Amino acid sequence: MSIRWRITTIIAVFTLIAIIVSNVLLAYNLRHKDIAEAKRDSLKTAELIRFSLLSTMIRTGDYDEIAATLQQLQAGRNFRFRMVRHHHVIKQHGIKRNEIPRDDLERQALEDGKVKQVQDSVNSLRIIYPFITDKRCGKCHVDLEGKPVPPGTVNGLAVIKFDLTERQKASEKVINSMMLSLTAVVFIFAMLSLLMVHRGVIKPIQDISAAVMGLQNDNFEINLKDYPTRELRIMAGEVNRTAKILSERKHEHERMIEEERQRNIELKKFVQSRASALGLEVGSEIRPIIGRLTSTFDKADKAEMMATAFKYVTYGESKLVLPTDPELIPAVSVYLGELMQSSSETLKRRTIELALDEALSNAIYHGNMEISSSLKEDDFEKFGEEAMRRMGEEPYRSRRVVVRYEFNRRGAKFIIKDEGAGFDWKKYLSKADSDGDMVHGRGLMIIRALASKLQFNESGNQVTITFDLEGDNRA
Repeated sequence: MSIRWRITTIIAVFTLIAIIVSNVLLAYNLRHKDIAEAKRDSLKTAELIRFSLLSTMIRTGDYDEIAATLQQLQAGRNFRFRMVRHHHVIKQHGIKRNEIPRDDLERQALEDGKVKQVQDSVNSLRIIYPFITDKRCGKCHVDLEGKPVPPGTVNGLAVIKFDLTERQKASEKVINSMMLSLTAVVFIFAMLSLLMVHRGVIKPIQDISAAVMGLQNDNFEINLKDYPTRELRIMAGEVNRTAKILSERKHEHERMIEEERQRNIELKKFVQSRASALGLEVGSEIRPIIGRLTSTFDKADKAEMMATAFKYVTYGESKLVLPTDPELIPAVSVYLGELMQSSSETLKRRTIELALDEALSNAIYHGNMEISSSLKEDDFEKFGEEAMRRMGEEPYRSRRVVVRYEFNRRGAKFIIKDEGAGFDWKKYLSKADSDGDMVHGRGLMIIRALASKLQFNESGNQVTITFDLEGDNRA
């Protein structure tokens, strides 16, 4: 899956989750808020009904007038009303319209005189409102013993049942409308976020990816823009620099091939002219020779050819005379290591390069320049400054390092001699054997670990390093 579709999928999933969660929370909160408001409104209506009925009963006590009052109150209000009488009221006035409690909640309200609210169903809310006597009620109502009821006695209940169907339908319309609006807002926000992510992240990454793929296909004409995001800017910059380097190398390679081709043309002309001068015709016998002389090989082909030819080398030797210049150390180490490139695997070549690098460093820095190794450990920056200074001073400047080497398919020997005063190599080697954590002399330990044999002359300004190209190297 591409990063574009992956990010799009992630945003789509989170958007869907956000829509579902937000809509559920919105609907839940609005419905609970609506129920709470319905309860408050119903309680106020119940208080009004109770007050109106109580006033009518105190004033007239006529049931027909009470019924007329209820009809007036029900106009515009969707509720049903029922009276409940306490035992002493039933004993005094009897039961007129089945005014008895129907459940435990109503019986409890008759005993404790507290207002009760209960939602019998989703669309039905019941409020139980007690009629509690005051000092005026004792004139008309008596208890079970026939005495006037004292103030605070529950005479009965007003049970008012409200139908919330229409109100909830209206609320559902509002809730659905708000949910739809919220969904639209979240969706638009997700689309804008996706657009911003596409422009700010996906598109740049796609451009960088296309550029990298282009590098694999030798397309180095790349110019990625400077993106505002730090990470993208770093990646684009690295790709641009890589493309520039590869382009320069490609042009340099093409230039070298062209130069080689021109030299081959000149060589071909020269061979043909010499053949003509000798009275030879450039026929089928001469033409293959000219073709081989003028063949062009790239670096990999030459390395492979050298490796093939080296298999048949029985012996080789040479000598290098180097000035006191530390910058030559890596170049000479690699050069000498490359002489072994076919007789040993890469690991052994790198081993030879590393050991020779250390030996040449000792010869130039500590031998010809006579800089103490302690200075290198204590202050590396000062060590470098001192080396630069002594490169231009006598007698250090005129000193040379002589490198002799000889090799065959079984092994290689390198003799490195400087023109310094030498050093007590026996002391260093004995200390290295007894104290593996010593600071100075680690270079010798490295060479001993990498070479198969390590020898010094008596003064210590010449070292002979031997490598076994067939077995393990361990001095």
